[in-house]
Formats: sequence, structure tokens, C-alpha cells
Amino acid sequence: MHSIKCLILAKEPQDWLNLEHHMTDIPGVQIQHRTAQLEMVLEGSLSAIDLIFCEYSFVEQLTTYSYIYSVKIPPIVCLLTEKDKPEELGANRVFGFLTKSVTGEQVIETIRQAVRNKYSTKEGGANRWKRDGFIFINSEYKIIRIRFEDIQFCEGMKDYTQIYLSAKTQPVITLQNLKTFSSKLPEDSFVRVHRSFVISLQHIDSISRNEISIGKKIIPIGNSYRNDFFHIVERNS
Repeated sequence: MHSIKCLILAKEPQDWLNLEHHMTDIPGVQIQHRTAQLEMVLEGSLSAIDLIFCEYSFVEQLTTYSYIYSVKIPPIVCLLTEKDKPEELGANRVFGFLTKSVTGEQVIETIRQAVRNKYSTKEGGANRWKRDGFIFINSEYKIIRIRFEDIQFCEGMKDYTQIYLSAKTQPVITLQNLKTFSSKLPEDSFVRVHRSFVISLQHIDSISRNEISIGKKIIPIGNSYRNDFFHIVERNS
């Protein structure tokens, strides 16, 4: 695994010793700082940090600082307690979520995703995700592995996305908006057909002028997406 430099930002760093214990067992992971002082983080150089493990209460301040001063903040993994409400953070503010009861496997997968994010430009960008045939997402305090071939369609719900899978009756929910999540899907297999829907071409059952049937779901075709979608259909006819 490539090296990755991390910062732990928490009001009570000792509360996260379980997380730190797991991190120290992963080759290449370096904990650069542990601090409860947000000001120290903002006054220092964040360019040397690859990933911030940050308590929920600091996320808003970090992202606001980034916006106001046009400072690039490293990806943030939000550290959650039971009283926190991650859905209120919005879709694009955090890279992932972990809790105090985090397992070593969850930490490894979070670090692995961060490494991919860091080196994606050098190693093929988004195409690397596509070659792998799957993606890891954070959902309901877990890191879930999803195969692209199992995704039937995705439905955007403002600040999060519902991912419908062929083998599950209930969707998997990720705190990424539809645009962000769909950008990680293979372009030759997934098509946006509506402002709220991205579909898998291989799971289409039938198509009418205004609708697409996938299983029991009827998905509308948006006017602004109609021409591009039917061109794709024509190419595959």
C-alpha cells in the first residue's frame, strides 16, 4: 500500500484510541498529528496531510474555512458518536464515516479508498474504479462493497443517493449526491435518463417513449436526456 499521512482532529483524542490502534497496524499509514485545536490545524500546512479524521463538530468549520479562503482541505473522514446526524452534513463534505466501535477491516478499507483517491490521477483516474468492477461506499456506518453489475439504477434524493441492487429488496443509501456517485460508474454501462435517475443499460427490461421499466420500477425519461438516451439505444439495436 502507498504511504498516506493522516491527521486526527478530535476534542478528546483519547476517545479514538481504538481507531489509532487500527491505523498503526496498517503499513504506510503515518499519523502526523493528533490535536483538539482546530486553529492549530488551520494555521499549519495542510498540504502535507492526505486524510483528516475529524469529529463531527469540526466538519462544518473546516469546510466553511475552505470555502471562504479558497483553501484545499484534504478528504475528511467524519468520526461519529451516537448523537451525531451525518445526513445533516450534506453530500459532498466528507469522504467517509467511522464510529468509535470501528473495526480494523473498516479502517483498512477507508485507507484503501483514500490511497486510491490520492493516486488516481497517476494511475488512471476514475477508470481504475471501472477496471476493478466494483466500488466501496460508506452506508449506515458500514463500508459496503458493491459490484457494478448488480446495480440496476440509482435514484438521487437531494443530498444522498439510493442504489437499487438486483439481489436486494431495499436500496443501499450513500451520502453522495447523484452527480458525484454516478461519476464513479462506468460510462459505457450507466446512463443518466432523468435529473433524479441513472440506470444500468444491462438491467433494462423495456422502453417506451417516456418511461423505462427495470423490474417492477418505472423510471421516467427526462426531456433534456431523451435524445442522448435514444441515441445510445439506437447504437445498441
